[in-house]
Amino acid sequence: MKLRITMFIIMMVMATSTAAFAEFADVKSDASYYDAVNRLSVFGIMNGDNFNNFNPDSMLTREQFAKIIVVTAGLADDANSLKGSTVFPDIPGNSWSSGYINVAVSKGYITGMPDGKFHPTDKVTFAQLCTVLVRVLGYTDQDLKGFWPDNYIEKAKTIGLANGVKLQAVDGVQRWAAAVMINSMLSANIKKTNPQEADKMFSQSIDFYNSYIVLANSRTMEKLASNQIMTDKGVYYLDDKINEPELGSKYEFYIKDDKITSVYNKLNTLTNYTVISASDTKITYKSSEGKEESWVLPDKTTYYYNGTKQTYDNLKNILQSNTSIIFGENSSKNGYEYALIFDPIYSKPEIGSKLDISKKKIGSIEYDDDMPIIRNSTLIKAASIEKYDVCYKITDIWGKNSYILVVDSDISGKLQAFLPNKVTARQVQIDTKTYEFGKDMDLGKIRNTTLFNINDEVIVLFGYDGKIVDVIYPNQETTNYGFVLNYTDAASGDSHIIKLLLPNNTTVSYKTKDAYSSYKGTLISYTKIDDEYISVSSIPYTTLSQYTVNKDDRMIDSYLVTDDVKIYNIMSNNEGSDTKVDLLNWADMPYGNIPSGRILHINKSGEFGDINIIVASDLLDQKYKMGVVSKVNGSRCSIMVDGKEYSYSGNVTNAQPGTAVIVSMSGGIEAVLGITYSYNKSTKIQAYDAKRIKINDKVYRFRDDMVIYKKGIDNGITVISKDEMSRDKTYADVSLFIDYNNMVKMILISEV
Repeated sequence: MKLRITMFIIMMVMATSTAAFAEFADVKSDASYYDAVNRLSVFGIMNGDNFNNFNPDSMLTREQFAKIIVVTAGLADDANSLKGSTVFPDIPGNSWSSGYINVAVSKGYITGMPDGKFHPTDKVTFAQLCTVLVRVLGYTDQDLKGFWPDNYIEKAKTIGLANGVKLQAVDGVQRWAAAVMINSMLSANIKKTNPQEADKMFSQSIDFYNSYIVLANSRTMEKLASNQIMTDKGVYYLDDKINEPELGSKYEFYIKDDKITSVYNKLNTLTNYTVISASDTKITYKSSEGKEESWVLPDKTTYYYNGTKQTYDNLKNILQSNTSIIFGENSSKNGYEYALIFDPIYSKPEIGSKLDISKKKIGSIEYDDDMPIIRNSTLIKAASIEKYDVCYKITDIWGKNSYILVVDSDISGKLQAFLPNKVTARQVQIDTKTYEFGKDMDLGKIRNTTLFNINDEVIVLFGYDGKIVDVIYPNQETTNYGFVLNYTDAASGDSHIIKLLLPNNTTVSYKTKDAYSSYKGTLISYTKIDDEYISVSSIPYTTLSQYTVNKDDRMIDSYLVTDDVKIYNIMSNNEGSDTKVDLLNWADMPYGNIPSGRILHINKSGEFGDINIIVASDLLDQKYKMGVVSKVNGSRCSIMVDGKEYSYSGNVTNAQPGTAVIVSMSGGIEAVLGITYSYNKSTKIQAYDAKRIKINDKVYRFRDDMVIYKKGIDNGITVISKDEMSRDKTYADVSLFIDYNNMVKMILISEV
C-alpha cells in the first residue's frame, strides 16, 4: 500500500562539482597539467615525494616509466609476483623495478636497448613514451604505416595523446608531460577488433578508472551497508579513507577487488528537485525563488529508481509527494543524461498515545507549529491525533520539506497464530486473516513469554506500507502501572530517578520532580509528562487474610482473572539494592488457598472488576523453604534444602540431625527462621503412588517439588525417591510436612 499525499514543498538546488584529491605544493592550480597530475595521483599512478612535491620538471627515467605503465594497466600484482632476475644484465634481481620491467617487457609494452641492456636510469624519450602508450592501447607495428619512431609519434598525435605536449622524438620527457599524455591515454579509445564494435575507452577496458553514477547509499537503500554504495555498474565497498561520494553524482573511481580505493573529480553538475505533486509525468515543485512551477519530465533522460532503470511510462507509478529527483547534466551541458528518483524518507513510527503537545513531540518525533500534519489527505491539528494513530515524520532525502503523516489503520480481533512461530514470527493471524510484520515492529515484544497468547484479544496497528508496526491489548490499563525496583533521591535542584519494572517485563528509569523514596518495592501508577519525566501515584493495596485460587476457571475467590494478568512476585526488598521481583504467568500460580501475607494486592479493572494485576510475596516458596538439619558441629551446622546440602554458620537452638527447620534463601541460606513440626506422623505407610500417600487413614497429595529425606541409624541424612519407601516396613517415624493447600512438601523418614 502506497499512500499518495498531494501537498507541499520543494526546493530546486544546483549542486557544484568538487575535487577529491590532495594538491602538490609545486603544482599550481593554473598549470596546464594540474588536472592530469592530480588525477593520476588519486589513482596511484604517479606520486610525489615525501615533501608533497610532484617535481613536474624532473625527467622521467625508463624504470620509473616501466612502473607507471604497469600500474596504469592494472598489473601491479603481477609485478610483485615477477620480481627477481631479468633478461637485462643491468637490472639486479633485488631491484625495486625488476618486477615492473619484467611485466612491461612480457606484455610487449617496452623493450631493451640495442646493446641488450635496459638502461633503467636513462631518461625516457618522447619517441619511447609514444610507442609504449600506443601499444598499451592495442596497436602493433602491423597497424601503423611508415617507420619507427615517426609512425608511433604520428599515431599518438592522431588519437590525442600528445595534446599540449610539444617535443621531438629524442627529447627527454618531463614528469608533467608524461602525466598529461598518460592521462589522455585513460580517455583514449582502444583499438577495435572489428569495425562494428562500439568505441571503448582504455579506462573502460580494464574497469579500474571508469566513470560511475552513484545510485544509492545506506540511507536510501536498506540492503546496503554503511560502507557500501550502489552505482550504475554494481555495488562497491568504500575504502576506510574514502569519504562517501555524493548521491547522484558521476565520478571516476579506482576500484580493486570490489572496493573503491580512490575517487577523482565529480564529472557533472546536479539539479535537485523535491516534488509537491505529480500527475502522470508532470511534476509541480517550488523554485529557488519560492514559486510553484510545473514541468514535464524529459523523455530522453535515463531514469533510475531503487537502483534500477525505469521506462518513461512507469514514472507515473513512482512519483508522489516528497519524491526526490536528482538530475545529472550531460556532457554537452544542454540537458540531462540521467535522473535518480527516491521515495520520501520515513522516520521511525510513533504511536499517537505518545503525543506531548506541550513539548511538541510524538515520542521521538519533533514538530513545530508550521509543520503540516496530514491524516487521510486532510490537514489536522496535533490535538486531533488519536492514541492508536501511527505517526511518521516525512522528509525528502536531504532532510528538508518535513511534514507529519498520520496513519489511522488498525484492526482488532482474537489472536490465532504467529507464523511460522512465536520465536521467528513474520506474520500473525487475527481471526481468519493473516497480516505481515513491518520492519519497525519490535519482535522482541512478540517473543516475550508473558505477552500475546493464543486467543488474546488484541489491536493491530498498521504503518504507511500496510504492514504491522505494533500489537497492543485493547484494555491496557496495566500499561500505566509499574513496580518500583529502586529510587534515587537527587541532590538539591536535580531530578529524582525512579526505576520501574513494567507489565511487559521491561525495566525503565524515569525522572521525577517529586520524591517517592517510600514507594520502593510497591506497585504504582504513573503518567508520562514527556519522554524523560513521569508523575507517580501510590496504589492503596487491597488484601484479605486468605485467597482461594481456581486456576482452571481463572478465578481468585469470586473474581475472574484477565487473560493478560500481570503477577509481580517479590523475592526480596533490601535497602541499598533493587527489589528482586519476578513477573509470573497465571500458569505459575499455586492452586487452592493462599495464606495471609502471600498476596499483597489484587488490582481490578473494567465494569466487572476483573483482576489484571497481582502483587505477591514469595508466592512459589522460592525464598522461604523447609529443610532438614543434616550435621551439627558446634556453632555450625549443615542443612538439606530441596535435596541439596548447605553450610550455615548461625546457631540453631536445640538442633540435631533430623530437625526440620524453615530457612530464608538467597543463593544460600540467609537465616534459619525456626524449627517446624510435622503435620502428621506415623510408623507405617499404608499406601502410596506417584501422586499421593496414605498414613493414619488419611490421604495427602504430593507437590511437584516434594523432597523425601531418610535419617539412618547413624543419624546420616540422605535423599531418597518415592520408590525407595516401603509399605511393609515399620519405621521409627514417617513425618509429613504440609503446605497451605494440605499438599506434602517434605517427608522425613527415620529408620529404627
